[in-house]
Amino acid sequence: MIYGDPDAFAILWDEVEGWSTQTFRNGLIGLMCGGSLIGNRLFKATLGPELLRLSHVANSTAHLSPAAASTWDAAAVYALALQQHHEETDEFKGSLLLSPWALDDAGFFVFLAVDDNGLERLVFPGGGGTPEDMVVAPGSVGNVVRSMVERLS
Repeated sequence: MIYGDPDAFAILWDEVEGWSTQTFRNGLIGLMCGGSLIGNRLFKATLGPELLRLSHVANSTAHLSPAAASTWDAAAVYALALQQHHEETDEFKGSLLLSPWALDDAGFFVFLAVDDNGLERLVFPGGGGTPEDMVVAPGSVGNVVRSMVERLS
């Protein structure tokens, strides 16, 4: 199932019954940003923890404030967001990790950030590993995640 608009932001979610048990739902998950599949593939995942993580994201998107950058530079914002993610602090610092555990484990981190003009931007590893970004409609990422979580919960 695809949630969202693949040309903007979408989550690909597919439960595979043959991989699942009564205790664990397993399947494939992926993220699309600007028409590109992050990591160029779907990732195997235990879907219960992924849904829990995404439900946290759905509740957090409304609390974004501008990233601490005076001028927007996708590479600099991505590096800062990645550093803050690895510090594992609960303090909010201007970006929100969107990528599911399966993508994180493979080194593909996707962040939602707000620039100094108040625009919401996805920041993600592009082709060749160079960070890219794209402006998304305000609230659209949160709406996609919320609708998916509501449907699957």
